[in-house]
Amino acid sequence: MTNAHYMLNASHTNIKQFPLISRIANAPVAFVTYLEKTFWPHDMTIFYPFSDQIPLWQVLGASLLILVISVAVIVMMKRLPYLFVGWLWFSITIAPVIGIIQISLTTPYMMADRYHYLPSIGIGIMLAWGIPDLLKKWKHRQEILFTLSMLIILCLSIKTWTQVGYWQNTITLYDHCLKVTNNNWLIYYSRGVAHNGLGNYNQAIEDYSRAIAISPGTAEGYYNRGIAYKNLGNYKQAIEDYGRAIEINPRLAMANYNRSIVYYGLGNYKQAIEDLNRTIEINPRFAEAYNNRGNAYNGLGNHKQAIEDLNRAIEINPGYAEAYINRSNSYNDLGNHKQAIEDLNRAIEINPRFAEAYLNRGVTYSMLGNEKLTSEDLKTAAILGNEHAKNLLKRQGINW
Repeated sequence: MTNAHYMLNASHTNIKQFPLISRIANAPVAFVTYLEKTFWPHDMTIFYPFSDQIPLWQVLGASLLILVISVAVIVMMKRLPYLFVGWLWFSITIAPVIGIIQISLTTPYMMADRYHYLPSIGIGIMLAWGIPDLLKKWKHRQEILFTLSMLIILCLSIKTWTQVGYWQNTITLYDHCLKVTNNNWLIYYSRGVAHNGLGNYNQAIEDYSRAIAISPGTAEGYYNRGIAYKNLGNYKQAIEDYGRAIEINPRLAMANYNRSIVYYGLGNYKQAIEDLNRTIEINPRFAEAYNNRGNAYNGLGNHKQAIEDLNRAIEINPGYAEAYINRSNSYNDLGNHKQAIEDLNRAIEINPRFAEAYLNRGVTYSMLGNEKLTSEDLKTAAILGNEHAKNLLKRQGINW
């Protein structure tokens, strides 16, 4: 049974779409946050989650600050035109990335540091002309500017060194993001994926559960938590989570597919076939699904139907060595050992180090009474590390 436990991207998730009023409320807060981080880049991270529960005082305070600065630069436009130019530059270039326009409809975010580079030029214009103008009557202007520049460079260097440290690995990066943001479902989800990949299944389940609590409509949260439960051997909970993912997103083929793997492992071949039927309906060119359905039909003793599915798997993916091995099993069960050997020859041709193919071919030669070829294939399988082949040879007293 082929396992394809793909960690799906959140772009497939049924994510809440925020109404226009929420996006308008977010805009001034995001605008001021970008401005704040220009002068002191603190709490920077990879993902700032969008929130539809921004306090009114933040919205009004940010709006008032923007209005005051805008009025001030307009009033001083003739005397200090660079302030107007810089502020206009910043305002225009930052406008598309303050949340009114949802650049990502699947993972809406409040703001993103990567969008700050171009707008910050506007603030640079204001500072480059404004600071010398402000200090033009000071006696020790050059010394003050030099000292101030060195202090700023030192502070930013320390900040950069600290920020780079958060990128030590995926987990440390996500840990920092969760520390400086609130209700960040995507990062809990992503950290769960990272822990799952490291084999930390209990931690993965905890992170997926937090992501689900924040965003209950996240199908992949249930799907991936099902994978973690399956890896821990908790098949009942895995089936429940796969089922919940399918309820949220009936077109999530992998949830059906992976649930079929659990059912197959429990010996429930009929239920496995039902899930694989839905998987194939969603994705008709899913070779692994045909392969696994063929195995399930083999489990039910329906070898002819199994061969049809395995034929389809091979048609989609001619280099699918495992499908040839599984089809050889069907042919052997039907007594067609010659065809079984042909399939095993093809599997070995595709993957010359496929120990299971040598083992099965050796067993098939044994059925045909060819002891020499049986011994040769079992020895090759044993050399490639197949424990079953080693045990068979030991029982026969053969030194491989």
